[in-house]
Amino acid sequence: MNPTKIGYVGTGADGRPVLPQHVRTWSPGGFGCSNGCDGCYARKLTKRFGPAVCPDCRAFEVHLHPERLGAPARAKTPYIVLVNFFADTFDLMRPEDDVRRTIEAAKAAPQHTYVWLSKRQGIMAGHLEIHQPPDNWYCGLTVRCEDDLHRPDGRNPFFEIPGNLWISYEPAIARVAWEFILGGVDDQPCGIIIGHDNRKGAPGTETLDHIADCVQACKAAGIRWFVKQIYLDGVFLRASKPEEYAQFPTYLSMYARLPWSAPIGE
Repeated sequence: MNPTKIGYVGTGADGRPVLPQHVRTWSPGGFGCSNGCDGCYARKLTKRFGPAVCPDCRAFEVHLHPERLGAPARAKTPYIVLVNFFADTFDLMRPEDDVRRTIEAAKAAPQHTYVWLSKRQGIMAGHLEIHQPPDNWYCGLTVRCEDDLHRPDGRNPFFEIPGNLWISYEPAIARVAWEFILGGVDDQPCGIIIGHDNRKGAPGTETLDHIADCVQACKAAGIRWFVKQIYLDGVFLRASKPEEYAQFPTYLSMYARLPWSAPIGE
């Protein structure tokens, strides 16, 4: 498992700080995804890879690194573990056995807090219905706009997943009617992490309105939120940089909490 620059640092759910040293990435799926998202940051990173790097990672193909499955069990210090943030554990092209092995490897190292994130809510819901997620797992769905949350059949399988649910509204490219979603489901998400695309001029970065709307809906529903990064008057600001976070509008930063807490007994 590796340290990460992914900016999930700030005030945790219990009020204690979540610091960079608390967070690790675990990537048994390496680099590779079939979702084809515009501006994918993980695919962009592969452009720097040399010939010594795994050829499947260089090609951004869905695959598994079985040699990495035991990494969480070898780490005795408890961490917040971001699972396959350069891939998608529940990718449409990922073999079911690879998903099962990844889930079982996480369950074999219960000292960590696991953060999962996927765009494939139906596949994720199917697996986690079988492999019941423990209390220290946080299962997340990427939502960029209204269409990412709703399926053509009108169902939201994501909200059927047991345990701690969270939403990554990043990159927030368009308004989502959160006021009609939050408070209207049996299993509320425990938090939403919000952020603009980090590419200047990318869709959604021209306004804070849809981000402010999400924060307001979270406040009204009593759900934790954390604004991770924004463009403000054309300037990119990150919550992980204190000097930049100080420039956030206070209505975005005041009372903000991550969905999870720092590990105990680090």
